[in-house]
Amino acid sequence: PFVYVFTKNLRMGMPASAEVHKLQEGLQFLGYMTKGVFGPYGPQTTFAVAKLQASNAIVDPGGAGVNFGPRTRAAMNRALTGDPRQGV
Repeated sequence: PFVYVFTKNLRMGMPASAEVHKLQEGLQFLGYMTKGVFGPYGPQTTFAVAKLQASNAIVDPGGAGVNFGPRTRAAMNRALTGDPRQGV
């Protein structure tokens, strides 16, 4: 199982970091991203975040998958924990 609670805003173009890596791991665990892809918040991460947003009816003001902000973070945390109270 993948256990992590996201608390930071992330966005397309961010360099590889521990938090971006955790985002990519979580997206892979949930089946939104191809396994084994790690690095900066680039096109593959953006596409995976867009799929997460679409499945949760989240409209990203910057464009699909560009921002991993409060609403997307809350949806990810709920999906990972199974706890509907889990969020921002």
